[in-house]
Amino acid sequence: MIETGQLVSVRTLRGQLNSMRRYLVELEAHHEGRGSMPVALSTPEAALALEGAHGPIITFTTFSRELNADEHFRLANHFMGLLSMLPRGGVIVASGGTMGSREDLNTRGGGVGIVQSAAMSLDFKTLSITAASGFKYRAAPANYLLFSLGGFGSESRLMYELSKALIVIGGGGQAYTEATEYLLYNPTGLLIVIDDDNAGSSSNKILHDSRFQALAEKHPNIIIAKTGSEAGIILADRLGIKSKASQVQAFAEKKLNVLSAYVDYKMLLPGAKIIGFSGWSDFSRAGPDLQENRTAIVSDIERALHRIHETLAKAKISLFFATAGNDPHFTDHQIPAFESIVHRLPEDPNVRYLALTASEMKINELNPRVSGISFVSQKWADRTQQLVARVDAFITAGGNKAVIDQSIQAANLKRPHIHIMGGNTLTDMRMSKLNNPNLKLLGAKQVMELNDEEILRSLGFTNPPK
Repeated sequence: MIETGQLVSVRTLRGQLNSMRRYLVELEAHHEGRGSMPVALSTPEAALALEGAHGPIITFTTFSRELNADEHFRLANHFMGLLSMLPRGGVIVASGGTMGSREDLNTRGGGVGIVQSAAMSLDFKTLSITAASGFKYRAAPANYLLFSLGGFGSESRLMYELSKALIVIGGGGQAYTEATEYLLYNPTGLLIVIDDDNAGSSSNKILHDSRFQALAEKHPNIIIAKTGSEAGIILADRLGIKSKASQVQAFAEKKLNVLSAYVDYKMLLPGAKIIGFSGWSDFSRAGPDLQENRTAIVSDIERALHRIHETLAKAKISLFFATAGNDPHFTDHQIPAFESIVHRLPEDPNVRYLALTASEMKINELNPRVSGISFVSQKWADRTQQLVARVDAFITAGGNKAVIDQSIQAANLKRPHIHIMGGNTLTDMRMSKLNNPNLKLLGAKQVMELNDEEILRSLGFTNPPK
């Protein structure tokens, strides 16, 4: 019984309680300045009362090991995509409650740390369900704590009984065990596996098992979702809570998560910067003075963008390029939209494309390089103010009133802003009157002449990498 976690020796318990003191101090630290405090559940039955106030408990099982940048982005994208489909305060998000080694303060706790932090940032109540052995690791952020005495695995029974759903993506040996045991201990629960081949490990092992495939076809409580967002819509429907469905199925077919406009996009990749881009859609509206030389003008602006991109690539900075996400098509196909030029910049492992867009966007115009999408407004006209508020730096060229309004917003916020001149005479003239100390008005050839440090400083990297 000691081996199964049903009993624990007093000697073992003494050691665990010493670790528990540090764990509880760390847990309290997550609430400093938030006007809240963590509390521990005295009995598992207390969770039922919490459900009455905050909604059903849904649990994530995933990696607890540290993740590289690609793994972090992939998991965070799915987690935020799922949570974005649920109403705030509509569920309690549970996970393992630990965030890596105390010896290395740079650890983030793998998938467990991501999901707990993401949930709290979106105002969901969070619950850490852990074993006393877990107290030797740093505490993940949580509102509530429930723990079992004993080694890892002894807490699983608590999780099985309390969770209305178990979401599986990636994960190691314990995730595999929990995924295969969950419905055995909780036959009315929902087992949701996110089908992302690049997530690897346990969820892939389960999904590629022919026995599981045959079972999933007939079992009403097993759900295989293409993305976190699709999982969130299905979960909300099955649990009888209101979802935020909006074109989710169409994007799920493209393996894209739809993220809430309230998401902290930087949680997708710690330390990343977001650079927004905006310019012309239809260059024929740039003014009659530029049409005769439009091909040369656009070519010069494209070379300037390549120069900026080259500098960012050498600096090896984690970046999101934020655009409207689409490639609109007009009669003159020789002159692509500004954002289409941005979309076809050279691939770089440190750059990911994020569509901060309007619900009016046509999905058939979505650029395939977009790896995350967020509807920050219903209509294109309302997107103007929403875009700039969410970026760290702004790059523009040409464009009409939307670019002007966005640039005024950038000036109000003192955002670092590079405007490449030559794409619209009136826009360039209006830009010269903006009161933004961080605005650089440069012709395409002037951009080409900047050194790397000057480009980085213009984008707000005050201590650019060497």
